[in-house]
Amino acid sequence: MIPFRKPTKTSPKDSTLPLRKQGSLGAVRPAAKWITTLLWITAFGTFIWGGIVDAIKDRVDGVWADNALHRGSWIDFGFDTYALHEASYVVYFNSIAISLAIQLISTFSLHCTELLVNATRDEKTRRRAANLKGKGAMISRGAIKEACTSWETISLFIIKTAVHWAFGESPSVSFSAQGTSEFLMWPNALFVLGAMMIVAAVFSTFLCYRRYSGPQPAAYGHLQTIVNFIDEWGPDGRPLYWGDKGPVAWGAGWEVRHAGTAGEASAVAPIRMDARYT
Repeated sequence: MIPFRKPTKTSPKDSTLPLRKQGSLGAVRPAAKWITTLLWITAFGTFIWGGIVDAIKDRVDGVWADNALHRGSWIDFGFDTYALHEASYVVYFNSIAISLAIQLISTFSLHCTELLVNATRDEKTRRRAANLKGKGAMISRGAIKEACTSWETISLFIIKTAVHWAFGESPSVSFSAQGTSEFLMWPNALFVLGAMMIVAAVFSTFLCYRRYSGPQPAAYGHLQTIVNFIDEWGPDGRPLYWGDKGPVAWGAGWEVRHAGTAGEASAVAPIRMDARYT
């Protein structure tokens, strides 16, 4: 049974009509757009890196072929003469620095993408409250269970694995006690890495600009929106439902209703798209 609420000082000016389409993650959290932009820059930067290596490989002494299809020809930047032992150390440490810098950028981009996935997963959990015929939003559901049943989390896990594998196949640094120092790069593998980063960028763009349907406002972790959304938690361990909780103010030819939460589906009704809510 829907509870009746006493009239308040609320007026039509303080209310709004429900929206059929909600704002995207990028609209609620502008930082999501910066994360998506970073991923696209990283992806195109990787292709540029591979293109440069591929263009100079015919002009550098020390080009060999690899049997692996995803590697192809590779370039050896290094010294293998004992007389140049000190120079070998320079090549070795500079090569490590370059590899770490490149991996830092790609890893940081992927970790930022994880922030988008977490915000999206939390939003999907909260939006289940509007399904009055379903199980509602289970607040006490474990994070591990949520992650294992989220296609966004599983997709990001696969993308991360593919990107780190591709990076491991692209550059290689080695140093021997005899003074041999090598920094190897495979152009084909760099293009594979760039393709994996493109997939990550497309995935991030989808999460950033996807808009959910339905009248429930999008929060994506925005505290004020969540506070406005929840007005009753219900019993511990029970699902949370969200919907129409009856009128709170009315007058000649107008009415303002309240949308809120409850611990039982019978305590709320579906949102009326032609009504104004506070």
